[in-house]
Amino acid sequence: MMSAALLSAGRRTVDRLLMNPECPGWLYPVSMGATTIWERWNSVLPDGHINRTHMNSMNHYSYGSIVEWMYRNMAGIHPEEEHPGFTHFVLQPEVNRRVCEADAFYDSATGLIRSHWKIRKDGKVEYLCRVPFNCKAALRLPFAQVQTVQILEAPAGGPDFDQNGLYACAELSAGTYRLIYEPTVRLHQAKYGAASSVRELMDNPDARRILEENTMLGAALSEPGFDLSQTLEKACRKDFIGMPICRDFEGLLDLLAEIR
Repeated sequence: MMSAALLSAGRRTVDRLLMNPECPGWLYPVSMGATTIWERWNSVLPDGHINRTHMNSMNHYSYGSIVEWMYRNMAGIHPEEEHPGFTHFVLQPEVNRRVCEADAFYDSATGLIRSHWKIRKDGKVEYLCRVPFNCKAALRLPFAQVQTVQILEAPAGGPDFDQNGLYACAELSAGTYRLIYEPTVRLHQAKYGAASSVRELMDNPDARRILEENTMLGAALSEPGFDLSQTLEKACRKDFIGMPICRDFEGLLDLLAEIR
């Protein structure tokens, strides 16, 4: 529910929450040794002690709802109500340079569905999918131009693509498909991101310039005891002289992502 609400509000923080090893974040429990989904972000505190707050289950589904977002949005497997059992469905992966690769399998009533995308080091997107026997799927490749789509593997005849805005679209019959294309936006894996340490960023001249121009980190560094080893996200959540260190964290990440 939270991931759907963030997306509907135009927030691009879902993937950061998913990959964040600090609290709040889905990888925080993993970093603390969790093998179940907790009721709270901090059911176990950073010092290893159990949070004494009431209603603190160590096996609680609520935050497990992120898995729906991973299948439906990250991997892009969308069921259609008018076609029960995935006899016809949509494949619309959300290619994201902060995640770089996603591979999902779904064992539907009609057979195994697969959706796998990967951003290669050269910036191209490689996509592989599987449509079950006697089924069809509407494929929508994001940030793709029809003329750049190369079909590496497909059933006899292969799909015909049409352009629809930012998407290259095709109707797929049953079979396995492997495609590659040059995206219309830069999707290379970001060298720096929310999990980068402040020290690492300040050691890079381009990153330091971006931080000094778009945050108050430069001034905050003069504060006694400032921890250079903390992540950028943790540092930017703090205030300095009564003002937020960073007012547009998403925009800051976009600027840092352009550093090669």
